[in-house]
Amino acid sequence: MCDIARLKAGDDAEWKRLQDRYLRRVYFYVQKSVKDPDTCDDIVQEVFLGAIRGIDRFDEAYNIEQFLFGIARNKVVDHFRRDRPDEAVGTTGDDDDKRRFRAIENLAHPTESPSRLAVGRESAERERAVLTNILRKLVERYWKKGEFHKLKAVELIFVRNEPYSEIVRLVPGIRDERAIAGIKFNAIAELQKLAKQEDPNRSLFSELWR
Repeated sequence: MCDIARLKAGDDAEWKRLQDRYLRRVYFYVQKSVKDPDTCDDIVQEVFLGAIRGIDRFDEAYNIEQFLFGIARNKVVDHFRRDRPDEAVGTTGDDDDKRRFRAIENLAHPTESPSRLAVGRESAERERAVLTNILRKLVERYWKKGEFHKLKAVELIFVRNEPYSEIVRLVPGIRDERAIAGIKFNAIAELQKLAKQEDPNRSLFSELWR
């Protein structure tokens, strides 16, 4: 986790750590809605600049990931409304701006720009291909066993994020919420097992491993 106090103090190393950890994920979140690569790069840049400008208003009830993706969502909305992205997150006083100037400059540096993700897109394509293969194998296992209720439950859990009570109502053959929890646990375990076969060095799918 990132150190919020150090971020608020404008610590260059901590801001770089935040960017290194979340830059690619924010990029692909934005890319889902904004297809033009240059525009996507610009919006992602604004997300991190917005984070720097708004960090003093960070609410401890949330985590830094929620904070960043909240800004990203607002920036995408601003883009489609044709508003200036800078207006989504206001600046504070001049002293704060000076204190943060070096961190902003570092984030805007060409070597740290979101455009560097052009290299990472090949890795993302590999992740997508591997994930497709993993999911296909999971679906095939349910299908061959005739466990269609589990297949439907997995879709409702992971794709539609339905509450357990609603899944019990929608899927015949599932007795109660405890059964759904078991299906979810087993599906995650199976996905991890398949992922180890495809990604033995655990270079992909960091969220799945956690």
